[in-house]
Amino acid sequence: MADVVQTQFRVLSESSVVLMARIVDYAGSRCTQAALSAIEYTAYAEDEEGTLTAVTGHTGVALVVASTIYDTLQTTAALWTADTTGFNFKAIPDVSVYPLFVSGKTYVVKVKATPVSGQVIRWDYRGVCA
Repeated sequence: MADVVQTQFRVLSESSVVLMARIVDYAGSRCTQAALSAIEYTAYAEDEEGTLTAVTGHTGVALVVASTIYDTLQTTAALWTADTTGFNFKAIPDVSVYPLFVSGKTYVVKVKATPVSGQVIRWDYRGVCA
């Protein structure tokens, strides 16, 4: 099975965040552009009880596979500090029309990648807006 790790982040109010990950399929192979037919994200505000409410304008947002998935692992030190292996997914939610992060709230961003064949791959991020 693919590893599912919830990545933590902090973000400033009225800004965006760079979401990065190293994505593998259920066979343990690194995902490539050719292996995926679609990718999308949904952002949720989380209340004190853990209830998730979808954020307007950030529900089922389609991402361009060729712009968010890299066929070779990227190791840009200024962006990726988790390890020296690198990442193959990077997306920046567009907050120019619909704001996403409001100070003092907790958010969960869930990403879903649909492979050309096989099971859907999901991962998520959880963060606090300062």
